[in-house]
Amino acid sequence: MGDIARRGCVAIDDKAGPLKMGQRVWIEDYGFGKCNDRGSAIKNWKIDLCFETLEEAINWGCRLVRVYVIEK
Repeated sequence: MGDIARRGCVAIDDKAGPLKMGQRVWIEDYGFGKCNDRGSAIKNWKIDLCFETLEEAINWGCRLVRVYVIEK
């Protein structure tokens, strides 16, 4: 979508998943984000979150979280 990759960027599967491009969301234990990327490895209900550092990403790992849609 032309946004700069940084914390708050969320990669989604907008064809098979419940989220759509451009939606603003709140993610449990992460905060606010915007669905603005498509990841080829992101399928169905999975999302990929952007972090500022590799250490943050590693500490986050892979987990199940609640995602709330703020804007449709």
